[in-house]
Amino acid sequence: MEDYFVKLISAGKSYGDETALNDISIGLHRGRIAGVLGVKGSGKSTLCRLLCGIEKPDSGKILIDGKKITKNTKKRIMYLLGENDIMKFKKPSELMDFYENFYPGFSREKAIRLMRLLRLDTEKKITNDKGINQLIALSCLGAGEADLYILDEPLNYFDRAEREYYLKEVLRTLDNSPLAVISTEILRGTETLFDDVVLMYKGWVKLCKSAAEIRVKTGKTVEDFYKEVYGFC
Repeated sequence: MEDYFVKLISAGKSYGDETALNDISIGLHRGRIAGVLGVKGSGKSTLCRLLCGIEKPDSGKILIDGKKITKNTKKRIMYLLGENDIMKFKKPSELMDFYENFYPGFSREKAIRLMRLLRLDTEKKITNDKGINQLIALSCLGAGEADLYILDEPLNYFDRAEREYYLKEVLRTLDNSPLAVISTEILRGTETLFDDVVLMYKGWVKLCKSAAEIRVKTGKTVEDFYKEVYGFC
């Protein structure tokens, strides 16, 4: 493959007798937003966990900027925390303390600015409001200094307009032309963001193309193309 920033080379992953990823080989460039799309059970979340180094592939390899994922590499990767993870902290300030300790480039000032932009009260106690917790997580992710940002099923408690607005506001603040990977089965409010599309089904990659190529060749939006493909699955 050409000189991609992220490469998966014949990567496979299983859990017991269940195969989550089947011999995947794809490449993604910096400065792009890649949508990893598929219905539940397609392998999207497994792919995200492998990319951020939470898990390792059983076969093949994953390269970030030409190198295997190590402890140092992980500090160049920001992973969107789940809404339940946010509830482990009492206040956003405690969550920001966690990020400051783990990520050298994390900016508390930027996190606070993003939280206010997303209409959050930075002093309010964290509750079990999953939507608010997703916004808190998104604000902290956007305040990190990374080369790779991974968002697995972001903002799925919001409608199309809200989702598009919040994601756009945070993604446009990212510095140094990173790669952002958004994994989702809900395309509302996200499909206009994608530069590239990775379409998955039962652990296989069905397609990996630029969003522009899909639109030109099919005459459809990415969302309509996605619906058409999964109508035959």
